[in-house]
Amino acid sequence: MGFRAPSADDAYRYVFRIGDVDELTDRFNWTILVLNDSSPVCREFLGGYAVDLCVRTADRVRFVFFSDLPDGQFAGLAHQAYLDTSRGGPGLLGRVLRRLAAPVRLDFERDGWRDLRPPALVPFDGLDDIARRVGAEADASAAIPGSRLALQFAQRLGVGRHVPGLLLFADVGAPDVHVLPFGDRSAADVYARVRSWIDGYYELNRDVIERWRSTEDEIWELAGQADASLRSVRDWRHERLSDVRALDQITGLLRALPSRGAAEVVAMASASDVPWRLRGRLQTAVRRFAAFDAQDRAAASLEALTGKLAGREDPDGIRKVIRRLERQSPAPLGRDTAELLREAVAALPEPPGDVSPRVELAGWWRRSAMRLVSKAWFRRSQVAADYAAFRAALGPLSVAGDPAVTAGRVLAGLPPGAAGLADDLVRRLGELRRTAPAWVADLTFAEILPPGATSDQDSFDAFVAATPRLRERVEAEEAAYRRDRRQGAAEYARRTTEYRDLVCEALRGELRRLSTANDRRAAVAALETTLEAVRTEFENRLAQLDAMPRFADLSAIPRLTAALDEYDAAVQQIVYPYRSDPDVIAVRTRMSLPEAADMAPPWPRKPVADAARRRLRAATDEDRAAHEEWPRAREEVRALRHRLPPPVREPAPEVADALLPKIAANRFDVFMVHDSADKALVLEVCAQLRRRGIYPWVDAEQIQPGSPYHDVIQSAIRQVGAAAVFIGARGLGRWGRREMAPFLENGMPVIPVLLPGVKEVPEDLVFLRGHHRVEFTASVREEAGLDRLVWGITGVSPGSG
Repeated sequence: MGFRAPSADDAYRYVFRIGDVDELTDRFNWTILVLNDSSPVCREFLGGYAVDLCVRTADRVRFVFFSDLPDGQFAGLAHQAYLDTSRGGPGLLGRVLRRLAAPVRLDFERDGWRDLRPPALVPFDGLDDIARRVGAEADASAAIPGSRLALQFAQRLGVGRHVPGLLLFADVGAPDVHVLPFGDRSAADVYARVRSWIDGYYELNRDVIERWRSTEDEIWELAGQADASLRSVRDWRHERLSDVRALDQITGLLRALPSRGAAEVVAMASASDVPWRLRGRLQTAVRRFAAFDAQDRAAASLEALTGKLAGREDPDGIRKVIRRLERQSPAPLGRDTAELLREAVAALPEPPGDVSPRVELAGWWRRSAMRLVSKAWFRRSQVAADYAAFRAALGPLSVAGDPAVTAGRVLAGLPPGAAGLADDLVRRLGELRRTAPAWVADLTFAEILPPGATSDQDSFDAFVAATPRLRERVEAEEAAYRRDRRQGAAEYARRTTEYRDLVCEALRGELRRLSTANDRRAAVAALETTLEAVRTEFENRLAQLDAMPRFADLSAIPRLTAALDEYDAAVQQIVYPYRSDPDVIAVRTRMSLPEAADMAPPWPRKPVADAARRRLRAATDEDRAAHEEWPRAREEVRALRHRLPPPVREPAPEVADALLPKIAANRFDVFMVHDSADKALVLEVCAQLRRRGIYPWVDAEQIQPGSPYHDVIQSAIRQVGAAAVFIGARGLGRWGRREMAPFLENGMPVIPVLLPGVKEVPEDLVFLRGHHRVEFTASVREEAGLDRLVWGITGVSPGSG
């Protein structure tokens, strides 16, 4: 937010109350404008009393003075105050007073005031405290910017001869003002006069001000009540029409679910015209279907990789797919499958580089042999011997021999000057022996080191062909290499194929686990149940068509209207003590105060009594409109409700009456124990039970995503009086047994329910064989099975009612 320094116009608007007369009591206010100059009495008066008067008069009386500072200098002070007030520094008023009057004397510096001050009255600590005590409006507007404006204003108004003085006025439109000249008075005397006027004003007019303040409050309260009653009628109409639209949309969704399913849910959840109460319920289903879609996409990626793996025959390709699955599977995998992938990666390492013995020897020859005992090295050593003699001495010796012994024998056949090669030669012979292929270690140096300095492939091949023992050794190693390679490749291919088949089988199991078909059917069934419950909720809201809103009590309007007729007379009765002061001079001005201040018209004045009358008339009109709109709104909603299509399955009224209190109180009749594979059938049974007035607890409808599953289950078990144990083709899982256990332990009713296709209670649930069971032979909608289940839950047999 940018900063703008207060202008003279801003201060004049504050002084003359232009544009801010909103309340009835605003017409009782008055203003003290100091027509100050640079005389000592003005400086003393402003420095000693201006802050005190600004604080005392900021409510009904305003105290303002001319700063006599140029606009630029005033703007600088205002900007510095704007920056410093947030840090507790002085405000604009304090800074202006520092320029006009120094030093400034405050209350706590006067002995007489210190003696009289009550202990609870905290004095100012200094000018820095002004910003915290003086209101923001007074701080910004009590000093009028501009130099020599006081005298200009006084001259234009016709009171220039009374400067310095106090200009007093109560109504800026009146032709008369009052002036107290104080050029020959002391600052303390002027302050005492002003204090007596202010105190007398509040004492003499307290009852009148309080009466009209309470009248104002009463008018506003009545206006607010009338406005609230009209808004309540319109809000009621808007909400009920929204309920009707929601009911229509819910019915359409229930009819479309079997054919369009999730697509219809997503479309409705994102439509802007769907009421927020319905849209919020649909968001849970949207998130669930979105999770199914994400899981299906992940499963499709996993299925593609499974097919790719199953179709590979080459070991390297198989190994790469398995490593990719182990590092980043597109879908979360079970613990066993993840462990199998880690085992396969460990068992199928990347094969080492394919290097034949001949290539290995050639590489060693180029990297080490030709370098370590080269002719160039021999020359750099500056040995007084012939290189050919050195090679002749080295040639018949074995590569596998001890480097020190070999070096000694070589040097013994050379001139004495070659002894300086000893250490370097030992090191180089050691590196040759260490880096040479193991299968040539028993050959001599002459058989493995070509005599020339060239290291190209042709020279190597020619040397091997010309060296019988080396050629035989290379051919033998090459034959063994090819044999081992064939055997290793066959074993590697066998292992990769074995792991390929194992991993593919595990992934197919994962794909069956990741299938969302059953979960989607269960989600659609849960959504159908939720929508039926929401429909019941909206129907219940619409049933309250005769609940009238609270209309305003406007019986006080005639009395308030009559009181407003007395308002102008009351304004004239206000007593302004300065008018009876014999030293105050009444002056008839030549122009209005805003004209004297050179303010550009218009100067809006608000007739507050007329505004109050308009508020009362508006309250009457709004109350009449509320009474007229209420029956129309009720009939409009009733007509739209009757045109709604019938529900997909309309429950009997007595069933709805029995079910609604249970839903409202979260009071369940039966806990539905089941395996996850049977969820869709169990949710269909839940829907059938609700149509018979039974409120079942089932996890898919009651556990919010992200809630602790175990805690919610245990809490629900403690609140339900019976359990229905549904047994499908897979029997009952570990969680189902845990859920059933508390009911058996506490002797509560446990009803085995055999789903279609199941003929007997499984052997591992033999403890349930002693309980009379319910059987569904072909469908969970069979009336006989549902009747028996309701009997087991409620204890009331089908024929007893």
